[in-house]
Amino acid sequence: TDPNSRVLYDKKIDGAAIKAGSNITVPAGKTAQIEFTLSLPKSFDQQQFVEGFLNFKGSDGSRLNLPYMGFFGDWNDGKIVDSLNGITYSPAGGNFGTVPLLTNKNTGTQYYGGMVTDADGNQTVDDQAIAFSSDKNALYNEISMKYYLLRNISNVQVDILDGQGNKVTTLSSSTNLTKTYYNAHSQQYIYYNAPAWDGTYYDQRDGNIKTADDGSYTYRISGVPEGGDKRQVFDVPFKLDSKAPTVRHVALSAKTENGKTQYYLTAEAKDDLSGLDATKSVKTAINEVTNLDATFTDAGTTADGYTKIETPLSDEQAQALGNGDNSAELYLTDNASNATDQDASVQKPGSTSFDLIVNGGGIPDKISSTTTGYEANTQGGGTYTFSGTYPAAVDGTYTDAQGKKHDLNTTYDAATNSFTASMPVTNADYAAQVDLYADKAHTQLLKHFDTKVRLTAPTFTDLKFNNGSDQTSEATIKVTGTVSADTKTVNVGDTVAALDAQHHFSVDVPVNYGDNTIKVTATD
Repeated sequence: TDPNSRVLYDKKIDGAAIKAGSNITVPAGKTAQIEFTLSLPKSFDQQQFVEGFLNFKGSDGSRLNLPYMGFFGDWNDGKIVDSLNGITYSPAGGNFGTVPLLTNKNTGTQYYGGMVTDADGNQTVDDQAIAFSSDKNALYNEISMKYYLLRNISNVQVDILDGQGNKVTTLSSSTNLTKTYYNAHSQQYIYYNAPAWDGTYYDQRDGNIKTADDGSYTYRISGVPEGGDKRQVFDVPFKLDSKAPTVRHVALSAKTENGKTQYYLTAEAKDDLSGLDATKSVKTAINEVTNLDATFTDAGTTADGYTKIETPLSDEQAQALGNGDNSAELYLTDNASNATDQDASVQKPGSTSFDLIVNGGGIPDKISSTTTGYEANTQGGGTYTFSGTYPAAVDGTYTDAQGKKHDLNTTYDAATNSFTASMPVTNADYAAQVDLYADKAHTQLLKHFDTKVRLTAPTFTDLKFNNGSDQTSEATIKVTGTVSADTKTVNVGDTVAALDAQHHFSVDVPVNYGDNTIKVTATD
């Protein structure tokens, strides 16, 4: 068998021989039954097919070639289903073999159950991490199996068993199934996709549909090899878990690595059934600066069974840290996709004073209609709101489109050391200044920000598609136009157009037969 394609090839069996028991004589017009003896070397392993040709030469010079095939071993012993991470498992070639599937019922999206990446970067299925949840808010709501069948099988049954081996429900029964094969026309493997289980069952005692208890379960397929008489069973363990992990003691720590201070968000987490996410994925936020692709490492275990976890802050998150209290958020799931979202106020390691912190990394360089915190009103323009932390009330000022200074509208929560401030912004383009103070007299400046309000959308003039013609026989058309001076970039579909000194652009855009929609976007 080729290790990459899994295609079977003929191989000569050295030392094998096949002989008839006697000379063969077939009278004219008659038939004869002849026994042949196939001898195989002692080194030849069982559970293999043996095939070849019998070549006959008649006394009249005629020839006859007959193929033969046999199986050496116990026909019932050959596995009907490849195991998880089995001989057919080849992710690089797009063949994951037999693999659990976890489904989100709301979207229909499917995920490989228990899929993790090992230390060498290889994907593999961890059968102790296969789990789903009966909680409708979880990502995984159903489990099913995609089987790589190694043989044709009959009398097939798919069952769910509980932790004591009792049958909970039967998902399907079928007379026979065809073994998995590669369809060259569709360029895909044809697997057996078994039915999904959503954690419910029919209770015959009262005739109601009920949700199974959290616990350990088994997804079982059983069947008889075609031509055999011995039933085989293949089990995949999984967990049904509807409870999210518990998280406590969220904090910050720091280490010196390669001469640089690396900050970590630390916590203690515990999941009593399916376990913390085996991929070690976690989402974090520091003062509203997020990292959605973080991972955690295990840093030990507490006496009461909590796992100590730590995840490094991104450079952007580290820059958003201030002396004193910082807002932190930790989003963590278990293997069943139940989520915990923990907020905490954390102290920057080594700090003894308190800095004013504006969430999101500060007031942005540009305030536009897409800026977080901006809310439009019906009179034109709108309000920009931002928040942060400081151990005392915060006051402040801002400048309007005419450069006049006004007081910010601020509120303060002493229990959380957090403040909120808002300022009206005009539907125009102008520079603005924001100053934050520790006193109402505006004598103790805490922070100063320069920003640009950009609420007037860029404009197009002389925008043309295909020089004004609505038809073409070419594979591309030219899109041209001129934009207002405040424009920074122009996107024509997925292409970024170059602007000349007069703010003119010209782009060749591919088109298809029929109607085409081309989107042109200008950003200031």
